[in-house]
This record gives sequence, structure tokens and C-alpha cells, in this order.
Amino acid sequence: MIYNSPIKKAHLIFTVFTLLLFAVSGNAQQMTYEKLADNTIQYVKASTFGKPNVIKKTNKLALAQVRVHFKFITTEGNYENKKNTAKVSVYLDGKMTDQDLQNLTDEFYRILERKFAAAGIGSVDWQAIKATEYYANRVEANENRKLDGDVKSGQAWASFTAFDGHVFYRFNILDPLKSELLAFGKQKKISKMSEEVDAEIGFFDAMVDFTDINLQTDIKTVYEDKQKKTVANASQNITAILNVPVSNALLLDRKNNFDFYRSDLPVSVNQGYSGKLYENANLASLGIKRFFQPNERFTFNPVVVPANREEYIAVAKKVLDAYADLFVEKMRQIRGDEKKNVAKEFAPKDEINKIETQSVGDFKTKGMLFEKNRDFQSAINVYTEAIKAFPNEANFYLKRAAMYDAAGKYKEAEDDSTMFIKLEPKNPTGYYNRGTAYIRRKKDKEALKDLEMAVKYADGKINPKFMASILTNRGIAYILNNKIDQAEKDFNEAIRIAPTSPDGYRGRAIFYKVKGSTQLAQADELKAVQLSRGQ
Repeated sequence: MIYNSPIKKAHLIFTVFTLLLFAVSGNAQQMTYEKLADNTIQYVKASTFGKPNVIKKTNKLALAQVRVHFKFITTEGNYENKKNTAKVSVYLDGKMTDQDLQNLTDEFYRILERKFAAAGIGSVDWQAIKATEYYANRVEANENRKLDGDVKSGQAWASFTAFDGHVFYRFNILDPLKSELLAFGKQKKISKMSEEVDAEIGFFDAMVDFTDINLQTDIKTVYEDKQKKTVANASQNITAILNVPVSNALLLDRKNNFDFYRSDLPVSVNQGYSGKLYENANLASLGIKRFFQPNERFTFNPVVVPANREEYIAVAKKVLDAYADLFVEKMRQIRGDEKKNVAKEFAPKDEINKIETQSVGDFKTKGMLFEKNRDFQSAINVYTEAIKAFPNEANFYLKRAAMYDAAGKYKEAEDDSTMFIKLEPKNPTGYYNRGTAYIRRKKDKEALKDLEMAVKYADGKINPKFMASILTNRGIAYILNNKIDQAEKDFNEAIRIAPTSPDGYRGRAIFYKVKGSTQLAQADELKAVQLSRGQ
């Protein structure tokens, strides 16, 4: 249903299910900050059965190398086959100086120190690291060069090492899996450094990119006058967004043990830092043009991102902070320092069952207690008894529908929502809940109709947070009905009217995934989980 999309519909449905909220209960399986960190940072196995080892024993870390690679030319290609290529390059045009970028790298070092300290891992003073024998005797062979790139792939960046320190480990930012393998001799020297400072050694590399490039290509075979022809189309969408798309971390101890970590997903902050993007055909002379087909040219003019210096520095610091936060959260999980999510009963079940149910209020109280205990079936039983006793009390259908949804009984949730609508035909909550149930049951057209009714009856009459939830679910229904532009408008409006609610951001993240904008999607997912944590 979603054509030319990097997300298959089955994956989209799963993503939607983790977002959808039912009014009254709100039991969505939303992404947590812990899950986002786990998805973003991955341990790279040193062998088939390799497991993280060093970080589990680390009480103190010496950050011997912290490097940031700031991209200023990014090129993206979309290859349908060996003969068909679409390509575009984007250039960063800003007034940032070498000293600005060095300061950002130094600040990244301090950010990592603070994050590790908050997780109970101390740090070694930089001067103590410099005083080690290996550091003092290290002779570099142009390893700390500032400018680097790859002409063939159209990538260029400026690299800075915190405090202008030595480079001990060379990270391949174009292909992290091809980063340097440490020879045993070098490992022994690093192990000795670990002994000297009485701490594990850490090497960090992170790239800061400045754009999200999405290319779409479409090749079709058509027949005109009985002649077979190939028709090709290509489109581009470019957004100025600072992100950390790749990173690498290597931790070593005095016994030559090591852990490797890398980014599996980008870390992005959706905050403006530039003026209006513009094309500059003159930049094409650098050899970045490619032909899509021999007789049909897709020569996307290079695009320029004009960066505001102060805003670039502020947002770059923010995205490096977000990356460090997620990395240390992943380390906390590996170390087994997770907060235990022990389910706590609001009240013992046998005590709840003793409550006599004679009035509407009695049933609501008893059902609410089972809801708080997440005992959905018991809550369903209570509301079933309540409906028998008070068949015209609409809220009991609403509450039981929410419990059916939480229990995964979507047909029953749909039926109870329908009963609520019959009793209160102008209440938006009924249409919202039934529309949500329709989405779960893959009845996309019916879902959109109900959610449009929910918007109609809710307009100006409900609190902004619930309105944002309605717009978010309608946006999802628009996507499932292949009405992508309308979906984006709903998500943006949800964010506008309820900027502190995570719903609109979660919905827009799905929209960006459908559009193939991974960095933008990650930025909104990060914002959503931060709002959920009260940040």
C-alpha cells in the first residue's frame, strides 16, 4: 500500500501497534528510553560467542582518545542496478572555525565523563593519561590530520581529537567494520597504559552529519506503439538535521580483553540550525554528477546548507550529548544496573474482590483497582457485571472496550465501542476507540472514517492532549490509506497543540520512516521518549 517505501507494510503495522492508544486505559507498548538505547548502540561480537566483558568490570575509565568527525560534504546514491544511478551531494556552508570544532570535541569528552560518572563509572584525569609511557612516546604519522574524505563516494569531513590528543585507534567512518584491528604489540602497550592509570582504556569516535538525504527511484516498463520502453524517474528530499549516524567505541583492559560497540541507528536532534537550502550547479564540477540512464539525465544539482554558526554549535553539542546519554544507558544495561520494573499491586486481589458492588460508583472503583494492577480479565469481568446491572451506563462499555484492547481482544473492543457510540453518538471518544480497534483489525477505511468523526466531534471541546492523540491516530489511518501528506499535517498539528505530549512525535516518526528519512524518524523517537521521561 505504501509504494516506494523502505518500510514493508507488515513492519509498519507492528510499528503502529506499538504506538496506538486506547482512551481511558492508554495501554500502548510505547518505546522506552531503555529500548531506544538498546536499539541504537550494538555490541560487535569479537567471536561467534563473544559477549561484552570489559564494561562489566569497569569502575574507572581513561578516555585516551575521543574524536569527532564533522561532515561538510555528504553524498547519497540510489542504485536500482549497475546501469541505473541517481546521486546528489550536499555541502555545508558555515562560519564555524577549527577552534569551534575543537571546542565541541573537547566538550564531548567532558560530556562522556559526566555521563559515565552518573552511571557510577569514574574517570582518569587527562593529564594522568598524557603522563603514561605509551602516550609520551607515541609518534604520529599524520594520523591526526584535520581534513579527510573520499572523492569517489563524495564524502568529506574534518576530524578533531579532544585536547588535540594522539590517535591510538583509527576508525573508518565510511565502513566501521573495516576499522583498524589492533596488533598484539599495540594491545600490550595499551594494556600497560591501563596498568599505569589503574583503569580501563576507552577510545571513542563519532561522526556528526548535517543532513538527511532521501532519494527515490522508480523504473517501469511500458509499451508504446507496440514498442517496449523503460521509463525512469527519480526524486530527492533533503533536510538540514544534525545527527550522529555512525560511531565506534573500543574499551580495553590490562589483560588484553576488549569490547567493541557501534551505532546501529542514527542519533538525531530535530532542531533548526540553518537558513534556506539552495542549489549550486557550479559545485557539480567536482565530479559528483552521475547519469541515471544513457539518454536520461538525473543530474541533481548539488545542494548547499547555509549554517548559522552559533546555532550549529549549540545543536551539535545537543546531538553529541544525546548520543553520549544513549551510549551510557546501553552500558548501564549491559552492566546489569537496570532499574527493576517490579509489578506492584495497587491492592491485593482478594481484597478487591471483597468490595460490594451495588452502585455505579462501586463498580467503577472495583474495576479501576483491577486496571491499576493490570489484571485486565478481572476488570473485564467487573465491567461485564456492571453492564448487566446498568445497561444504559455508557462509560462501562467504554471502560470494558479499553480492557479488551489491553488484553488483545480487538473484536470485542470494537463491539463495545460501537455500543458506546449508540448511547453517546456525539462523543468523540467512542469513534476514537473504535477507529483504533479498526486499525488493529486492519480495517483501514473504516478506521479513517471513525477517526474523522472523532476529530469532528472533538474540535474545540476536549483537552489538547487528547486532541493530539486523536490527530495522531488519524494520521496513522491516513498512512494506512496511502494519504501521506494528510498524515504529516495531522502529526504536525498534534505537536503544535500539545508540544509536551509524546504522541505527535511518535506518529511523525512513523511518517518519516515511511518516507525513508531515518534521521528525522530517530529525532522524533528520541524526543518522544524524553517527553515520556519528563525531560
